[in-house]
This record gives sequence, structure tokens and C-alpha cells, in this order.
Amino acid sequence: MNITMTIDDDLVKKARRIAFEKNTTFTEMVRQSLRKFVQKEYAREKKVLAKLEKIYTSSKARVGAARWEREDLYER
Repeated sequence: MNITMTIDDDLVKKARRIAFEKNTTFTEMVRQSLRKFVQKEYAREKKVLAKLEKIYTSSKARVGAARWEREDLYER
């Protein structure tokens, strides 16, 4: 997929120089960086969801069928 982005000129120049020194392309560096970022975020999300699942399954709290009336919630 082709996309258009606005990136600071100085940053692009430095990144292109680094790409050249690493014998790769600017595009490939951006692609790899984005891939790593996405993988890291998915891993973080998976870890958080696993922790929430553990908390949920280990909790002794249960939701009952209690029905509250507004008046019951506010003592006067």
C-alpha cells in the first residue's frame, strides 16, 4: 500500500543516511519499525487481556440478580 506522510526534512535525511549505512532503504526501515511497533502493541494488549482474564477468573465476586431502586441508593 502506498501512503503519503509529512515528516520533518531533517529527520528523513538522517534516516536515509542511516539506511544507506545499513545497506537498506528508508522504506524498508520504516516498514520494519512499523512492524515492530505493531507487534509490540499487540503483545502488550494480549498481556493486559491475559491479566484481566486472570483477575476475572480468580475473583470471588459475583454479580447477582439484585434490583435496586433509586430510593434505595440514596439515604435521606
